[in-house]
Amino acid sequence: MPYAGAAAPAWFTTNQTQAGLINGVWNRTYLQWWADTYNNGSYAGLDDNGFPNRWHWVSSLWVATPDAPSAGHQSGWLMYSVGSLIGFLGALTIFLAILFDKRLRKQPFKIYILFLVLTDTLFSFLCLQCFWNWAAGSWVGGDLFCDAQSWYVTFGFGGSMYMNALIALKIRNMLVMGLAGRSYSPPPIPQVILESCGLYCWTAFIASWIFIDAIPVRAVPIAGIACFAADTNFTSLMFFWLVYVVVFAGLPVVVIAGIIVELLYCKKILKRMKLGNNTKDAKAALALAKFFGKLLVVFVVMWIPAIAGVWVFGGEGATPWLTAVGGMWSHFQGAVSAYFYTEDAEILQAVKNLLKCKLNYRPDDVSSSSSSSSAADCS
Repeated sequence: MPYAGAAAPAWFTTNQTQAGLINGVWNRTYLQWWADTYNNGSYAGLDDNGFPNRWHWVSSLWVATPDAPSAGHQSGWLMYSVGSLIGFLGALTIFLAILFDKRLRKQPFKIYILFLVLTDTLFSFLCLQCFWNWAAGSWVGGDLFCDAQSWYVTFGFGGSMYMNALIALKIRNMLVMGLAGRSYSPPPIPQVILESCGLYCWTAFIASWIFIDAIPVRAVPIAGIACFAADTNFTSLMFFWLVYVVVFAGLPVVVIAGIIVELLYCKKILKRMKLGNNTKDAKAALALAKFFGKLLVVFVVMWIPAIAGVWVFGGEGATPWLTAVGGMWSHFQGAVSAYFYTEDAEILQAVKNLLKCKLNYRPDDVSSSSSSSSAADCS
């Protein structure tokens, strides 16, 4: 089996090792010895109380047999691969369309979109490692690929959340200034790039916590399909939800929620807009808010099943299939977001240009109209 013979990880305690949980050999993909020893348990042959299913690959729907050594792993890997491929192609199309369009590259909010969609592109591309597992019939890459997968999942998810929070702050400033009758100046392109790269570095650091011994979060295989940053015991469980999740996803959610509450209930933006107390910048900001708001909703809705299947239920009992289906659903997010990106007339035209190999072509109807994500850039 994959990982067989690897040394026990440092975060396993001496007592756990001596108790025979791994019988001297750490096999993170399939605890063969544990399954064989407790073949008369109540959870399809596993003693769930002794070593919870959440912390290893085997679970009630995924136990391997001589005729099917990979059991449901194969199905899960194929499902992830299909979702990743479709998500990757969708996100990559938007990324290249903006990158190769000279006009769009000069618009600050288009650059924010570029960095936002880049997280989807990288995440979906790297998730194609699941195809290797499916083709090989077993986990490929050992502990190295498990750690790498956990790293890029956190980086991709956290990067998207922090980029959404950054964009929300910019829209908030633009809207407030517009309603106050002040002109809004978009940030210069170098500043946009610096801010975005700064957030990338921050989320890369958070994703790297799994490698720091003092931090009780590790790359853990869930439900036999993929590795994610997760808890390894009760203390680790508390840290994971109260600190780790808060840092990589909770903080940007709080920022976005705070901005929404401030604008709607403190500054009463919608009421003031209805009264006509607005400027061109305010209208442009509202259009931007609607545009990016849809993308944020898509991101959250697409990821909820995966969060439930991976981090909440963790593949226990009947939930391995929830992990597989929820994960596959989330991998489509890049493609679904790509569809909503094309609601911007300029991005849609850039995509058409890319597919037709007519870069920078701009018909009169697109050139003469301002799109939702460029209105602020042209003010």
